[in-house]
Amino acid sequence: MSENKYLHQLKDFKDGFKSFINKGDVIKLAIAIVMGQLFTKMVSSLSTDVIMPPIVWLFNGKFTLNELKIRLGDGENAINYGKFLQNVFEFFMVAFIIYIFVYHGKKHLQTKTPSNIKDLKNDEIKQLEQEKVALLKEIKDLLQNPPK
Repeated sequence: MSENKYLHQLKDFKDGFKSFINKGDVIKLAIAIVMGQLFTKMVSSLSTDVIMPPIVWLFNGKFTLNELKIRLGDGENAINYGKFLQNVFEFFMVAFIIYIFVYHGKKHLQTKTPSNIKDLKNDEIKQLEQEKVALLKEIKDLLQNPPK
């Protein structure tokens, strides 16, 4: 009798797990994790292979803070604050370079836009506002004096 009870519990467990796995949320979560890993690889490659080589070339690898550390006792234990400072420096340097490219690239594109397009847009806005006011006046007149 107890053997049948365990088989029933095992079957319930299997059915519950199967139901859980077949729900769309679990499958979507698995796909999201895989896509996240692939996106991480892509961003890492962009940073390592595209952005960092010109920066390393610019500084010729001579400037580094990696060796700064505070030794703890006589052993090899140390607080490697230089590595942290180097990573902070690289972060701000890359952020600054990206800012320059994005900001000035955007500014360069904006200067190529003819100024008369802005004037044209302003004229269109004024015309639409006038049409809106005229329609509102018509609606007001119709509400005050309904047609007979």
